[in-house]
Amino acid sequence: KEFVDSDKVVIKGDCDTNALSPNSRFCLVPQGFTPWTIRLYEAMFAGCIPVVFGDEYIFPFAETIDYTQFVVRLPEQDIGPPLVSTLDALSKAKGQAMYNALVASRVKLQYNSTLPNNFYQQLEQYLVSQFCAWTLQLGPPG
Repeated sequence: KEFVDSDKVVIKGDCDTNALSPNSRFCLVPQGFTPWTIRLYEAMFAGCIPVVFGDEYIFPFAETIDYTQFVVRLPEQDIGPPLVSTLDALSKAKGQAMYNALVASRVKLQYNSTLPNNFYQQLEQYLVSQFCAWTLQLGPPG
């Protein structure tokens, strides 16, 4: 998928997000009731650059995925004209670089990924390391 440059950013309301996302360059990711939301995953797997609002948003697996390479992060007060200006100012080359980083990173979150060091391998390694640390702290039985 190529990052298509257009004259203006157009924000449409009342759209079916499942139909819109694959055709979008950006997907809005507002905060939910928790410090994270499934909208990030939906945006990433739809192939559009996530635009995250809020300073409290917690990115999953941030120690292994560099979200700064493919996420536009804005404070909540920038919803409206500042949002459009920020997205309009993104060059085609920068947008393409962000899209390429997005594609490279989202594989790490796929359940069925056969790539080394995918999400489930990382989780397994973490759990094993925590179990080993916990076992060492308890000491041998008896």
